Amino acid sequence: RGAESELCFWNLNRNVIDAATPDRTIQAPGHVRSIALATDVYMAACGFTNGDIRLVDLETAEWSAPYTAHRQSVSAIYWHEQVVITGAQDSSFIRWRYSKSKNALSQKGIFVTQANYGSPQHITLELDKFVTVTYNANILGVFEFTKHQIAQYGPYHDVLTLVPKRVFAAKLFDAPEMATVAHWYDKYKF
Repeated sequence: RGAESELCFWNLNRNVIDAATPDRTIQAPGHVRSIALATDVYMAACGFTNGDIRLVDLETAEWSAPYTAHRQSVSAIYWHEQVVITGAQDSSFIRWRYSKSKNALSQKGIFVTQANYGSPQHITLELDKFVTVTYNANILGVFEFTKHQIAQYGPYHDVLTLVPKRVFAAKLFDAPEMATVAHWYDKYKF
């Protein structure tokens, strides 16, 4: 439908769910590539193919102004309480703080990995300093937020590095379903 897409929602408490007919849709102001639901407010953060981030109020369907963030498509978002982390196809990550009172994001730092492992698909944060990322190239990385600054990194200036603690590459044998995060956690327990 042109330059727009829709967020679709289904009520999973119904006896019958029609996958082709969502219970609710919200028109998006661009092509949504990733989404994360907030854990404590009725909001979602959406990443767009142009690198922008927007918040959407799920009750009113009102969108925030765009937060110009990444230079490439935002492929993964993590949101827990006040912490939001966005990841883009160029392996750049931005750490944000969500303010309930202002209903807004503020940027806390741009981070990059020293190698491009692919496009981030899923992000989690542990102990407020370790970032676990799964990539589309069947790689799982555990990184640590650091204060080591890089003067210039591609299109980003004054960025911080995500130091790799462990990086695992899946070996796809006859069973690609074995290349899952759960399998890596069970096998390597770090």
